[in-house]
Amino acid sequence: MVSRDVQAERPTAGLRVLPLDPPWESLLAPVSGFPVPEPQLSALRNFVGLLGGAIAASAKLSAEVFIQFTQLHVDDGGSQLSDHAKEWMPQLGLGVWPDRQPPTLWNREDFELLPVGARPRQLSYQVFRIGASQPARTEARNVMFGRGTIVEVMMKDSSDKFFIKSKELLLPPIKEKSFRSFPFYLPLLDSKSAKNAGPSQLDSWLCGASTYIRESVEDSGILILSREPLAPILDKLGARFVQQPEPYWRVPV
Repeated sequence: MVSRDVQAERPTAGLRVLPLDPPWESLLAPVSGFPVPEPQLSALRNFVGLLGGAIAASAKLSAEVFIQFTQLHVDDGGSQLSDHAKEWMPQLGLGVWPDRQPPTLWNREDFELLPVGARPRQLSYQVFRIGASQPARTEARNVMFGRGTIVEVMMKDSSDKFFIKSKELLLPPIKEKSFRSFPFYLPLLDSKSAKNAGPSQLDSWLCGASTYIRESVEDSGILILSREPLAPILDKLGARFVQQPEPYWRVPV
């Protein structure tokens, strides 16, 4: 949500605090829908850029940016990706929910038990990794943001180590040959996934990553998971913590 701080006359973004066991923390920036309308879009895009940059600088993290294929139909996202393919160098991989059943092809039951007018279950969750340099990743995040497409993962280890760990975690449960040959695998999480996991489980699911920012259609918002303390960074960004009626941060954007 975006409101206006009357005293400062600046727009603000409200971030709900989601309860997690330390050292993990979680915030959710609710949106009215995807695509995110203005002025909410500009405010949240600005905030996510500031927060990600501050976390990366504070903890010396590198960032990987991904685009979720399932949302590319929103607001002409596919054309935007095609227009920037030369600069962004997208690489196709597979997103996998570590707390759900592994992806499988459709079977007879999927259609026999399908209610009239309903769509069959999502077959898979393909993702594009922005393979170009950091400036191109930042540009891709800014251009594609607001459609429900973006995932940004920040880590202290090298990207190679992250992808080795993610393949070791996510590939073994997958039995369908069609889904076993992707060059990389990315964990997909929503707030329910995080809430039901303990710290060690999140450590495992995030494969060594310290911060995970995802446009989550499931949560109708921007989900932020971080092993890095968020309060000092939010303070530096001028955020104000509000305890009632439920804990949230009000961030000037």
